[in-house]
This record gives sequence, structure tokens and C-alpha cells, in this order.
Amino acid sequence: MMKTALIALALLIAAPAAFADEACTQNDDSKLPAAWQSWTAPSAVTAAARPADQPQIEIGTAYQVQLSPAAETLYDPAPKEVVSGSFGGLLMLTVKAAGDYSIALDSRAWVDVVRDGQVVESTSHGHGPACTSLRKKVVFPLTPGIYTIQLANAPVQSVRIEVAAGTP
Repeated sequence: MMKTALIALALLIAAPAAFADEACTQNDDSKLPAAWQSWTAPSAVTAAARPADQPQIEIGTAYQVQLSPAAETLYDPAPKEVVSGSFGGLLMLTVKAAGDYSIALDSRAWVDVVRDGQVVESTSHGHGPACTSLRKKVVFPLTPGIYTIQLANAPVQSVRIEVAAGTP
């Protein structure tokens, strides 16, 4: 009897998660906060494989980024791990005001923000709003200056990225 009750309880707990997945049969990016308004109209950019070739990206603009094989990207410093067969690249970001900045991606990928050879520690990370194409969001405390955004271990050769001021 107790075993049957435990199984029933487990099914009740799992049911909302199963129904939530079914409810998201299609992404609806109209549910994104206003800070991500350019997310649905990204500009095209090719990430660099070498630091000297980094393209500049702007805060508040979404980009569809073409990546290179991560094993061929010259990271400085190197990510903790580079997964064989994955993709990556380097982008330049100029910050004019101190504060928290959120980096959003539409795919799994490792994100490091680097300044003067030092990785900036993130303060939080999580998922975007349910049923949207914004899959990952990482927040970094940044001060004015020039940074490199290092992407690594992406399972696909093209990812969407946007940097927003604050923690929308």
C-alpha cells in the first residue's frame, strides 16, 4: 500500500513538468523582457579564432555568430575544457559604465568574459524565460573597459548572443 502511494505521489510531482514541456511545442519570443528586444532580429557576425581579429559587438544588439572549431580557437586564458568536435570563438565588448551585464545565448556554450588575461567571475547563471529561444543567461559584474567574450564547447556552428545591461 505504501509503495503504491509513493508511486502515485511521484507521478503527481512529475506530471506538471511533463505538461510544461508539452506546452512549449514552439518558441514564442514575444514573452522576452524589453531588454532583449533585438533578440528576434540578429545581425550576422563571424567570431574570431585569434584575439587580434575579434569583431566588436554592441550592448543591446543581438548577433547570429558563426563559430570556428573550438580546438582551432586561440583562447587566453583557455577554458577549463575544450570538448572535441565543438565550436567557439572570440568577440570584443566595450563597456562604458560599471554594472551587471547579462549575456544571453540560444544554445549551450561555455561563456567566459576576459579582461587583461583574467577571467571575470559570473555572479549568476540560468535559463531564459520558458518557451523562448533564449536558452542561457549569465551575469557578469563589469567595469568600464574592453573585454573579450570567449565562447567554447558549442554543439553547433552558429549561436545567437546578446549582451544586455542589468539582469533582465
